[in-house]
Parts: sequence; C-alpha cells; structure tokens
Amino acid sequence: MAHQSTSYGNAAVVLHGVPLNNGGVFYSSSAWTMRSGSSASEDAVKQRINELHRHPSETITAQANPAWRGDPAYADFVVEEIASSKRIASQPSLESFRDGLTPLHIAAPFFHSPTQFDLALYFFAYELLSANLRSKGVSDSEIERRFGEKPWNLLNEILAAASLSLRVSPPDRITPSVFSNSNYYQLKFIDEQRRAEFPFEGLSSGEKVIVSTIMWRLAAESTGKFFQLLLLDEPDAHLHPSMAKRFLAVIENVFVKARGVAVIMTTHSPTTVALAPEESLFILERHAGGIPRKSGKDEALYHLTTGVPALSVAHEHRRQVFVESEHDAQFYEQVYHAHREKFISEISLQFIPVGHEKGGGCERVRYLVENLAKAGNPWVYGLIDRDIAQSGTERVKIAGLKHSIENYLHDPIFLAVHLRRWNLWQDHNFRELYACPPGEIFDMDRESLQKLCAYISEKILDTLFKMHNRIVTGKVDREDFERIVSWAVENFDIVPSGFVWSGEDRIVEYAGGTKISQPRWLSDIRGHDLELVARETFNELKSHKNRLSGNSRQEHLRDMPSLAPADVLTTLLSIQSHAPHIEAKL
Repeated sequence: MAHQSTSYGNAAVVLHGVPLNNGGVFYSSSAWTMRSGSSASEDAVKQRINELHRHPSETITAQANPAWRGDPAYADFVVEEIASSKRIASQPSLESFRDGLTPLHIAAPFFHSPTQFDLALYFFAYELLSANLRSKGVSDSEIERRFGEKPWNLLNEILAAASLSLRVSPPDRITPSVFSNSNYYQLKFIDEQRRAEFPFEGLSSGEKVIVSTIMWRLAAESTGKFFQLLLLDEPDAHLHPSMAKRFLAVIENVFVKARGVAVIMTTHSPTTVALAPEESLFILERHAGGIPRKSGKDEALYHLTTGVPALSVAHEHRRQVFVESEHDAQFYEQVYHAHREKFISEISLQFIPVGHEKGGGCERVRYLVENLAKAGNPWVYGLIDRDIAQSGTERVKIAGLKHSIENYLHDPIFLAVHLRRWNLWQDHNFRELYACPPGEIFDMDRESLQKLCAYISEKILDTLFKMHNRIVTGKVDREDFERIVSWAVENFDIVPSGFVWSGEDRIVEYAGGTKISQPRWLSDIRGHDLELVARETFNELKSHKNRLSGNSRQEHLRDMPSLAPADVLTTLLSIQSHAPHIEAKL
C-alpha cells in the first residue's frame, strides 16, 4: 500500500503487483491547484528566518523527535537533556544561522511539503540569500552548488518543454547591501506570443491547471520528492476543451517521458478522450467492482455521450469547432469577434485546435469530428484549409476559397493595412497609401484600391525574378514564369505547384462588401510560400516585431472589421446556423 498526505487529507492507495515506495504516490482532486504566493518581500523572508531560528526552542519539549534535528541547518543547536526534560543549551546567532539556510527552508519550512510550497517566496529567497552570500565574498558557482540551479530557469525549461509560450520573470539581482534595503518581488508570467505580462491570478482557468501541474513538479523535485505515480481525479473538470490537447501534452512530456512517472487520471470529458492516445483508455464501471477494462475511443465516447439528456442542453447553444492548429484558432476567433453582431448572440462558436502547429491537422480534425458526431454530439464541427483538391463535408467545412490562412494574412490589401499602420511604407512608391490613414483604406475609391492591389501583387511577383538575378518589367509568358518559379523552388524552399500561373484573376470580397480583382495564383499558392516571398518583398516584415503576429492581426480586424475575408465569415455563419441531421444517441 502506498500512502500520500495532501492538503485535502490522506489518500490511501492499494496497488497489486507493483512495488512502490511509501510516499511515492501523489493524489490530486479536481479542486486542486498549486497554492503559491504571487509576491514576496524582504520582510516576509526575515520573518520566516526568525521563525526558523526560534523553532527548536518552541518544539524541543513538545515533540519527541522534531524534524529539525536532522536538518544540517540546525547542526550548531545543542540540546541538553536533564532527567526527562530537554532544552536548547546553545544556538548560533541569527546572522550565523541565516548563512546556513537554503531557499527551500524559506519556501517550505521544516517538513518541505510540495503542497505548501510558496514559489514566489522560493524565487525571492534564492536571490536574497544569494545576495547575502555574495556580499561575504562567496562566488556564484559556490552559491549554485549550495542552492542548486536558479529555480526560475528550471521552471522556464519545463514550460518550454511543454510547448507553452509562457515564461516566468526572475527577481532582479539584489545589491550587496542585502537585508537593509526594502526589496520586493512579484511573480509574473510573460506570454511571449501575446507580449503580455500578468500574475498567476491573471492566467485563464485552463492555464492555471496546466501551470499548476508544472509548478508542482518543480516544487516536488526541489523538496526531494520524486513520485512514481500521479493519481489525477478529473484534472480537466475546469479545463476549457481547447486546452485539453495541451494538458495531455504536458502530462506526457513533462512527467511520463521526462521523469518516467506513471499517471492515472479520470475524466468525463469527450474532448479529453478523443485527444488521448487510444492505448491509454480504460473504462471504470460501478458494477465491475472497481476494476477498469480496456476500451477503444469509439466505445469510450459512446459511454460519455449516451443516456445523458443534459448533454444536448449543455451544448445546444455552443458549437465546438475543431481546427488544424492554434494559429488557425486565433485567426477564426478574431474574425468571429470582429463581426459578433452578425451572429446569433445566444449561440457561441468555440474554436479548438487539434495541435500546436500545422502538419496532419486536417486528418485529425476529420477523425475527431466524425467520431464525436457518431458518439452523439450534434454540435461538433471542423474547419480545414482548402489546400489542393480538398473537399469538405456537411460537418467538416472548407474555411474559404484561398489555400490557407497565410494567404489571407498576406493578401495585398491586408499587407497594405499592416505596413501602413506600423509606418513601414515609407520606402515604397505608392503614395496614395501613405497619404491614407490605415483605418480609412476602404474609403479609397475602387480604382485606387485595385491599383494598390496590382502594385503589391506585382512587387511580390517581381521578387521571384530578383531571386534569379533578373529584373523584368511588364508581363511574362507562362514558360518564363514557370522557369523562374522552378529556380525559386530549389533555392527558397518553395513547393512547386502547377497552378501558380493560370492567367486568371479572381474576385476577392471583404466583409465590408468591397470586391477586388486579384491574380488567382495569390489565392492558390501554398500559404507558407506566399509568406516567405512577401517577407523577401517587404524587408520590414523580416523583423520579428513587424511580422503579422496574433496581436497585430487582432488589432487590424478589431479596428477594421471590414478587412475580414467575406468567404471565411460566411463559413462561420453557416456553422452557427447549421441544424444537425445526425442520429444523436440521447
């Protein structure tokens, strides 16, 4: 039997045939999150040091074998026993005692329990105690030998391994006049994608669950706890479905693969089941005496979505839309919110990425939607890129007429708005754009807009020739163009496509009703290739800060809703208004 104490009481775990060390199991209820302070001050550290220094005197008579007696920090405390009574005969000065403490003494006093671990205090105490030792001539390498690697670096490594864009901010390096200044530290997370900084409380509920799990691993290992088994009771109970994929990746990469920890978790979420590895699924039924049995996804989804009338009510006013990547989810969400007034207010769209990046996402979207629909969820849909020869279904829809989202983001008019808005247009010759405020581009007459589109399209096309050390003006014939594209394919990582030159134009419509004629190849070329060529065309876009990031995209669509592609908006509206025709098993 393995036994683990948590902040919610004791959990007794009986295991058959698997030897585990006592205390090798950690149990987490669905209500658990890492209870870490968000800030720390020098006064708080001083108070904790004083408490630690007084602790032997306060516990020597009350406890037969107090925990502090085995701690090296208390080696200079001398206990005197007279008859049956004990007392502290001598002890080091507060300053001398402080020099022997580690950050863990401050963050998790006495018994070093990870459930009572204060991360902000741990980070701040590490820097404060380090500054104290530096002021006495102790080298940084010796400090790291005593205290271990800087804990904020360890946490950021784990966050990076979990493919999260969050990083934690370290405390400032404290001056040698330590313990005399009013130093303060607030634990903040930096979202590198959103370029935002906020405390733990500012994270979404899903981010809190994931970050708490990662913080717990750091806390456990910092206090010398290396658990063999994690028991997680519905950790996704408060998790947004779009975060389920990320949470499972954290469990697999941060615990199972990196540390060899076995993880058993329960769930009632169809999304979690659909995204989990099939070989890991088991069904636990009341009548089976607590013994789980192996299950496939279809059966598990059927059990979760059958015989529960409330499920239809719960999802009736929400459409779950699975998409290929987080990048796609952000774009659709931005188009959706930019035109919220056009949608039925009582029915919301929820975009759920099946992966962090592109690649195989289309098939995963199809698989999830088909299986969830078969299992009885009538409110699930999918959005996929058009790509080449891609076809949609009643439930899995093609997002729009262009090859992929990158084609929309590097549409000539979208590029013009971006370049003009961030004052990146000065080096280009189309003066009509420079004279026009970015929010008023669609106020230009149609002829000027058409000229602007042609100007940018020709510049992008001309980039292909410059890559071949040729400068060609005017139109080129099909053979010459295809020869240049072939050279670009070999030297610029561009996928060749027979459709890039068709001699045709296509009418592109924007959400505000404006229609512009564009070369068809701008819609049909692979989106990633168009992005690369656009960056070569407009050198300003090569700088990371000037790229079409999620933030800038959101600002453009928020301030100029008419910039959104009309075909994508139409697709989103059709999903919201779609009446499902499937045999829901409810």
